[in-house]
Amino acid sequence: MAYLHGPTMNALHTTVAIGSLATLCAATHAGVEGGIRCWGYNASGQCNVPSGLPLMAWVEGGANHTIALQNNGVVRAWGLNTYGQSNVPTNLGVVVDVAGGFGHSVALISNGTVRCWGLNDFGQCAVPSGLGVVGWISTSLDHTLSLNTSGVVRAWGANLDGQCNVPTNLGTVTRIAAGGYHSVSLNTAGTVRCWGLNDAGQTVVPSNLGPCVGIAAGYYHTAAVQSNGNVRCWGDNGYGQLNVPTNLGPIIQIASDGYHTVVLTSTYGVKCWGRNTYGQCTLPTDLDPVDGLAVGGNHTTALLRVFPPCAGDINDDRAIDGADLGAMLTNWGTATAGEPSDMNNDGKVDGADLGALLTRWGAPCPP
Repeated sequence: MAYLHGPTMNALHTTVAIGSLATLCAATHAGVEGGIRCWGYNASGQCNVPSGLPLMAWVEGGANHTIALQNNGVVRAWGLNTYGQSNVPTNLGVVVDVAGGFGHSVALISNGTVRCWGLNDFGQCAVPSGLGVVGWISTSLDHTLSLNTSGVVRAWGANLDGQCNVPTNLGTVTRIAAGGYHSVSLNTAGTVRCWGLNDAGQTVVPSNLGPCVGIAAGYYHTAAVQSNGNVRCWGDNGYGQLNVPTNLGPIIQIASDGYHTVVLTSTYGVKCWGRNTYGQCTLPTDLDPVDGLAVGGNHTTALLRVFPPCAGDINDDRAIDGADLGAMLTNWGTATAGEPSDMNNDGKVDGADLGALLTRWGAPCPP
């Protein structure tokens, strides 16, 4: 899986809009643990977001587990733990990025070092020396990629199909994506390169692709966002992974894993295509605006967009109107602590609050 833009060193992972970094605000979603929603395959509990989870800064999907990053750089993981992939080490320090594979997990530390834990049968957790200061990590099944701040790619783990044989002529790389058995890079010129298994054409970059700004990789397919905003996919199409919807609109993030791909639009909406056997592409009907997406083997995870508080927006729809007035009248009288209708926080909803609401009537809420 990968993004149009990625984390910066020495800062927590942030959701990225084209050309700028947009950090998450410190707020919560009522009834949504950690601001995370998950859907799709859940046989191992990978979609059972732990109760009491604090607000997350980022989330990633492994094959059958989920790994998330708190605002303070602490890592949390849940789901399948057969190989210890969900047993987060206690001495990681401040983490700025995370990634999940089949049976292992990876963390990027704020000092640019990489830590791995879990299954190591192919050496996927044997982090090589001499990586340099790493600014990006990616993993899929059994191999791991790193990209240092000089634009150099390194790979380790399973290499039966050459997925760790990094070409020497990639140029200065800005993005990496690990597929199931192949690897993908994007350089400063917008050129996409692929290497590794090619049984479905997943490493044959289309000749007319042109410059790109984002890449992603599933088990047997590859996806890219062109500089004009169009999404292109190539490789296996057994589940419709290459059938890109025609109405995507402007894209600010793309992610792939398994046999499906998701994108985040500029209006914080989600589009998904590919395998839907377990509902991984069936979006929840009550899904709030999304700030980031992660794809696991057969599940999808969304980090919900957290809006700054907006006085008078009692029903939290980012508008101050008659619906808020109705909510206030419903709550008229004695107020419980934290009741949005009690705008002056005096323990009751009365005429003073009504006056404050009318003063705010029609005012814009901060984005």
